[in-house]
Amino acid sequence: MIRFNQGSQFKRMISGFSRRIIAIDPGSSYVKILLAENILGKIRILDFRILDLHGEGLLTPEEVNSHLREVIADLDPQAPLALAIPQHQALSHLVDLPRPSGQELRQTIEDETSRLKKLTGGEIVYDYHRLTSYGGTYRNPVWITIAPEQDINSQVERFITSGRMIDEITTPANAALLAYLESAPTENAVLVDLGATATLVTVVQKGVGVYTVTFPIGGESFTEEIVSSAKCSFDEAEALKKNANLFEGEQRLDGFSDVVDAWHENLEGVLDDWRAGFGGSMSETPPVYLSGGGLFQEGFLSYLRKRGKFEFLAWPYDVRSSEYFPIERFCVAYGVVIAAFKSRRQKTSLLTPEFRHAKRRRKQMRTAGASVAVALVLLFVLLVAGCLQKNFLIDRKQNELNQASQALGMIKQIDELFEENARVLDAVHPALAGQNRTLETLKTLQALQQARKERQIWFTLLADSASYFANATNAVERPELAATGGLRDSLGAFIGELCVSEKVSDDNMQVVNKIVNELKSNDAFSKVDMLPPDMRQILVDTNLLVPDGNFALSLVLSNSGIREIFAAAPKATNSPASDKDKDENEGKRNK
Repeated sequence: MIRFNQGSQFKRMISGFSRRIIAIDPGSSYVKILLAENILGKIRILDFRILDLHGEGLLTPEEVNSHLREVIADLDPQAPLALAIPQHQALSHLVDLPRPSGQELRQTIEDETSRLKKLTGGEIVYDYHRLTSYGGTYRNPVWITIAPEQDINSQVERFITSGRMIDEITTPANAALLAYLESAPTENAVLVDLGATATLVTVVQKGVGVYTVTFPIGGESFTEEIVSSAKCSFDEAEALKKNANLFEGEQRLDGFSDVVDAWHENLEGVLDDWRAGFGGSMSETPPVYLSGGGLFQEGFLSYLRKRGKFEFLAWPYDVRSSEYFPIERFCVAYGVVIAAFKSRRQKTSLLTPEFRHAKRRRKQMRTAGASVAVALVLLFVLLVAGCLQKNFLIDRKQNELNQASQALGMIKQIDELFEENARVLDAVHPALAGQNRTLETLKTLQALQQARKERQIWFTLLADSASYFANATNAVERPELAATGGLRDSLGAFIGELCVSEKVSDDNMQVVNKIVNELKSNDAFSKVDMLPPDMRQILVDTNLLVPDGNFALSLVLSNSGIREIFAAAPKATNSPASDKDKDENEGKRNK
């Protein structure tokens, strides 16, 4: 058994969307097996083996079948099988039928297969495909493949075990066609699979299979000629065929080229029959692509090319396959993989009704499983998106909270600065207030001095309003004085008393009104008015007063200078020190 294993290179990344299949090409001497996987439409070859039935020392069919089942179980214990039944057990043919509708065509083929059932005595499994114009002589070509159900079941029984499913059954000719169409370097080709006991020929015309036939010359025919000519054993002849060039040179073997020529003549005859019956407009023979074990004979391909009749080429390499995958030996098995995984034009399926029904059930289950998987993926994506959104909102709220904390900290610092500023202002307030009081007093004296120029008047008293009303019992606030905050407690007001000389010829009230108007025009005062009699206090000796010529003025200073600054500045919080300063300032004002 020749064994290759590339499974470690192709791990299943998305198990919920993957399918595995074991494809089998059951030859008479060699059985070729592929373990393939389909992930989202991409096919991977995980493992491939060639079982040499003679080399394994298996004598009976039971031993062969048991060994095959063991190898399949070792590859994958659960993967369904897909196989190509031997080509001689099926018949594929191109026929020209009338052009009925689809249902009528099916009924016509069903009637023909019913006649075959009577001849064979068993059920017939068939598949067909209506072809488009392929360049031949048929007007309505239909590709039909039929096989006895009994022969299909006998092949299935060789490989299947309890619980193992069958996913696809096809023919080697159809499998080779599907494998070629995966790469399809030309639309016209002749596919030749050189097997052990027979050669399979499939003609491809305009991308469709139009002719297939086998003739009974294969690799073992070449080996038997070596045994006869070289007088050696079969195994020695096999080794000699693979390792020595028997066509020319020192290792040339007389008679060996004769059997190869006979094989070539059979191939010519097959292609001549095809050209005569189906070739149609094809004027030249298309290239011949070789596959199978016979291709690996030393010097075989070079010898065929020298004959010049056909253009012999190695099987086209599919770049999508693994570089370790020898497509030349596994083209039929690879085509079985394509038939199981993909829907292709002219794909022939020979599944029996029982297997076809089971496959349909599995497909429905896979579809349901894929739908559930997609729903779970979408749910997972939504959950992840929701979590990310929640985390984003939490981060944003946390950032806002941090910013708010920083802002509160800054506000607290600002409050502390204001408090400190207020404490500093409270500390310097007495000195500044005293200086300001002196300046206001001097300004008031200057204004009064200016008012008594050229007038026979004199001032008998000048006092701040707080001192003037300190012991007052008859002082009543008037509404017209409310805007000043009241004279009695105002720190920015003075009370001045004056006397008008008896020698003044004018009316005393006129003199006082002129003085009031002049003082009002002075920017140092915001309000100047005569003090009502009921608010006057007896503070001056009456001997110094002129009867009917004694008046009192209220002088409200403008809100400017240091008093305006202190009025706008924030106040410090109460503390023992600030209360003490307030008491001291109150004492100074009373004094």
